[in-house]
Amino acid sequence: MVDGRIGFTGGTGVGTRWEGDGRQAGHWRQTDVRVEGPVVGLLQAAFAENWRDATGMLLGGDAYFPKLERRGGLATQSIKSSPASGAAEAYLLFLLAIDGARSSIYLTNPYFVPDDAMADALVPAAGRGVRVSVITAGATEGILDGLVHRASQAHFDRAIKAGVKVYEYGPALLHAKSLVVDDSWVSIGSANLDNRSFALNNELNVVVQDRGIATQLTTIFKHDLRHARAVDDDGVRRGLNGIFYLTLLPLRDQL
Repeated sequence: MVDGRIGFTGGTGVGTRWEGDGRQAGHWRQTDVRVEGPVVGLLQAAFAENWRDATGMLLGGDAYFPKLERRGGLATQSIKSSPASGAAEAYLLFLLAIDGARSSIYLTNPYFVPDDAMADALVPAAGRGVRVSVITAGATEGILDGLVHRASQAHFDRAIKAGVKVYEYGPALLHAKSLVVDDSWVSIGSANLDNRSFALNNELNVVVQDRGIATQLTTIFKHDLRHARAVDDDGVRRGLNGIFYLTLLPLRDQL
């Protein structure tokens, strides 16, 4: 958050992993979003909640919550996941979006570890003719990432047999978290497709209903496919090695 007027969300952290071009090991592939307008107040409120829990201090007043004028005509909302307040909004966001899809789902997420309800939404979506494509992490860093990667692979077989197209990204670590549904609905943020994000972590996503932005994210998804390995029902990986990096910022002039 900047001056209570500009907000960012995504998975970018403070560290050397995000200083490179995202095209080689150690340089993470990330998608973030910058927003302005009334939705920033919701992002600020989520931060204030975390700040209160961590420090015991309340943030309030015009310095932190200034009056925010509309910056454009986009339909936008902020969705959070917070174990402290019992918010399951991010989980319901993904579940309802997938369950309601009618033509296409493009999911980019480093951790593809859906619970039974989420898997039961993805599989029927593919079964009713929705084009479901998932890009998840191929490269890993550290023991924890390796374990989560193995957990992700355990879900591949059922998804692929149902018609879901699954791709592993590499050689650098995929850390982007985006979802495009029916070429019109977009989610960008910090939530992973796993129970830790939905039930244990504090996460924040921005949702936009806009065909133009959906087209941008779909184009990015297709670029990423050039640098991903397809996974077939035997677990055989095919395709190119490489990495693609892009930080998505064009929303700032539209919100």
